[in-house]
Amino acid sequence: MSDSGNFEILPADLAAGARQAADSLSLEDQSDQHAIALRVFACSDYAAGIGRRYPEVFAELFSTGRLNEPLDDATLTAEFHSAAPDDESEPAFMRRLRLFRHRELVRIIWRDMASTSTAEEVLRDLSLVADLCIRFAAERSMTEFANRYGQPLDELGNPAGFVVVAMGKLGGHELNFSSDIDLIFLYSAAGQTDGPVSYTH
Repeated sequence: MSDSGNFEILPADLAAGARQAADSLSLEDQSDQHAIALRVFACSDYAAGIGRRYPEVFAELFSTGRLNEPLDDATLTAEFHSAAPDDESEPAFMRRLRLFRHRELVRIIWRDMASTSTAEEVLRDLSLVADLCIRFAAERSMTEFANRYGQPLDELGNPAGFVVVAMGKLGGHELNFSSDIDLIFLYSAAGQTDGPVSYTH
């Protein structure tokens, strides 16, 4: 879909919104990327909204040349942790996690619209992004919990484990764009924490 031709069959407000979002990326000197941006933003209100609100997300993807690359668990995990500043506040962490999610979802949508990924890759990558976001949030939550209440122990004083179990489509790595996620939180044994303020689990 180019800036002319069949792009013009879109409703005027949708076409205008897509152009506004695409133009915010300053891709006029990259006609192929600008054309893909128009297609992506015309088909995805979510991607268009991110283009308008967080153009730096696209700037990072373009500058690193990774917009059309598949996702990789180890690389994304290392990147997310290496970007964490010292003594990061909870609001700052949540914003960084949201931007991470926006960036990776936009990349999945872009690759889908540009026909550079298969349906299987889309499902796998969506599941990976959800899994990583849950993992990062759980790690942060456990750290915050331990700082406040101490480490969770079982009744014999041994460390108690904690795990997040994904059910349904996420558990099967078949998450799609409209899926919600079903999670079960489990700990290995009853007991309490060893901090100055004890918490029973």
